[in-house]
Amino acid sequence: MNLIHINDIINIMHHFCLTQSISDIINVTCNTQPTRAEYYTYLSQLFSKKTPLFDDQIDAFKLVSNKKLTDEYNLPLSYPSPLTFTFDHVS
Repeated sequence: MNLIHINDIINIMHHFCLTQSISDIINVTCNTQPTRAEYYTYLSQLFSKKTPLFDDQIDAFKLVSNKKLTDEYNLPLSYPSPLTFTFDHVS
């Protein structure tokens, strides 16, 4: 799953609005991408919900690299993995 935390999106947009004018394509996504099973298992444990069942079949997915964002533009992410996302606003 190709995900990114909203705070990282805001920080990246803020950075480029203030510092650079770019005409480049940049993938804005986390450094690591868990499988659907890993991510939804993480969420179910975080919110004390029943863990979903997944087929043993591996889902095909496309990994998107943020290498240009982190290496060329030197923009670190506050949440490098969806498995580090916090949900303080959810009760």
